[in-house]
Amino acid sequence: MTWSIDSTHTHFIRDGRPTFLLADTAWAAFTSASDESFAALLRKRRAQGFNAIQLNVLPQWDRSASSRADVPAFLTNASGAVEYIQPNPAYFERARSLARLAHEHGLTPWLVLLWCNYVPDTWVTKMLGGPTMPLAAVAPYCRFVAETFASCAPIYSVSGDTDFPEGATEHYLTALRAIKRSAPDALVTMHITALRSDLPEVFVDAPELDFYSYQSGHIIDRQNEAFSLALAFRDKRVGRPIVNAEPCYEAHGHVRGRFDARDVRYALWLSLLGGAAAGVSYGAHGVWGFHEQGAHFLAVGFSGMPLDYRAALGLPGAWDYGFARALCEQFALYDLTPMDTRKTLDSRTARARIASTPDRS
Repeated sequence: MTWSIDSTHTHFIRDGRPTFLLADTAWAAFTSASDESFAALLRKRRAQGFNAIQLNVLPQWDRSASSRADVPAFLTNASGAVEYIQPNPAYFERARSLARLAHEHGLTPWLVLLWCNYVPDTWVTKMLGGPTMPLAAVAPYCRFVAETFASCAPIYSVSGDTDFPEGATEHYLTALRAIKRSAPDALVTMHITALRSDLPEVFVDAPELDFYSYQSGHIIDRQNEAFSLALAFRDKRVGRPIVNAEPCYEAHGHVRGRFDARDVRYALWLSLLGGAAAGVSYGAHGVWGFHEQGAHFLAVGFSGMPLDYRAALGLPGAWDYGFARALCEQFALYDLTPMDTRKTLDSRTARARIASTPDRS
């Protein structure tokens, strides 16, 4: 299951064939999923047409409390401080076993190296406080991850849900260069927060970056950004495949209720019709954190209480995403060009969009 970039820089090649990248989101699986629950997720998503799964390598800051004991990702010194140059073998052996399971089920592990709470000055670091990974530990950590997960043939996101304050840029550049040196055949991208949805030029120009990812996110009054951000990334001076790596999650709460199957389908097609037709990620609110009914969830004020992961796994919107992949691959819809008028393209409220293949066939 090797992924590469097509010569047109619009889409992916997997095992020699043009392929739409369709990922599910299971950020907290390494800390919160049982072997049985993770295997059930993989079987379901494989049947629905998914070919990748997004996983946070390190513990997710806003995951649901798990009935399984947390194992720290790094060892601590005598004073109790985290030693970021000392990965915990027990944690990473467990993580590797789940990533291998995904690989064996035909879903490529899409691994996030540094969620924003591990990096200085990001919006979550400012909110939570606490220690972050020292710059000197970033490259050794990336080398260790590349070695640990090499047999799983992963895709990498250097960042997770991040903005780009000055203090964070050096960390992410260091990680981007380190992971590409250590895993030169793996595709690498950046996962960006919806709060700061552009990518700094230093990353646009970086030869190590293989494709663009953006997040249109979960704010009900900003859902048209699934379309407008796709347009913005099409306009970058360096052309790359474009993926919406986090549209609204099904059952995620907002000020007027929860997103339903129609909402997530709409976000999906806004992304593709705006030009992000190389791939997309789906998320179910309850699956990404493997939430169990009655468990504590830190971010309930923003996103509402997650469904129990078993209920969330049965939400219908995932089937629409698998259908979209089938259409894109059948008709080679990898380079859709928006055909709206300029006035409509600039509109934040337009509900209908139109696009075509370059030859208008």
